[in-house]
Amino acid sequence: MQPAQAETVAATAGEVDGLLAHVEQALLALEVLDPQAPRKLMPRLQRLASRAELTREEVQILRGVCTAILRKVPSA
Repeated sequence: MQPAQAETVAATAGEVDGLLAHVEQALLALEVLDPQAPRKLMPRLQRLASRAELTREEVQILRGVCTAILRKVPSA
């Protein structure tokens, strides 16, 4: 697959699931999510991701953001 193709190829369900797991890790590291409290945020983010019809490139961009967050947060 050429780089230009990645811009328009839809992300697979597995890629989106991986992204959401990565987002959850970053949000936990930032203490945005409380692992002890009932969570409404992650299901809402799942619905948002489903509606967004993310491309592979967009998933890669967002995962890069999550990686940067996890590197910067001392407790991560």
